[in-house]
Amino acid sequence: AQVSGNRILTSAEINSALGVSGQPIFTLTPSELETRLRLNYPELASVYVTATLPNLLSVQVIERKPVIRWEQGGGYTWVAEDGVAFRPRGEMEGLISVAAESAPPVIGSGTDPLSPTPFISVEMVQALQGLAWHVPPGEVILYNEAFGFGWNDPRGWRAYFGTTASDVELKM
Repeated sequence: AQVSGNRILTSAEINSALGVSGQPIFTLTPSELETRLRLNYPELASVYVTATLPNLLSVQVIERKPVIRWEQGGGYTWVAEDGVAFRPRGEMEGLISVAAESAPPVIGSGTDPLSPTPFISVEMVQALQGLAWHVPPGEVILYNEAFGFGWNDPRGWRAYFGTTASDVELKM
């Protein structure tokens, strides 16, 4: 397949998940291929597949953009603005780093059966984006289920600010 719109996933990964190499074009069902890709890769926000004669399969994807690097239990994952987590692919500059002491609260599934259940709420993502500007240089944002987001102050204090974005400036 000819793949466009991908930056995180490689064309080879997408083609591997499609598994259409050597199949006649008229036997392929674009909607089934779209479903297969969305179920295999949570980093895909949308997929559009077209099959045209004589033998052209085109795949257009829109990927979620990671904004958070969530570290927990010795590993880490990337989280997009909509709260969906997906497997990191290397290192990426500019992500908000979070060191979690506990797992975030469980989020209910959405209305789209092909979209993965968010790892964290959109409100938590917005809170992190608001707090990120206030974190002292060299410090990582901490997450604790009971207290929310915070960090270690250079004077030795540990400050927590909750998990909502609405009053970040007031709390600061």
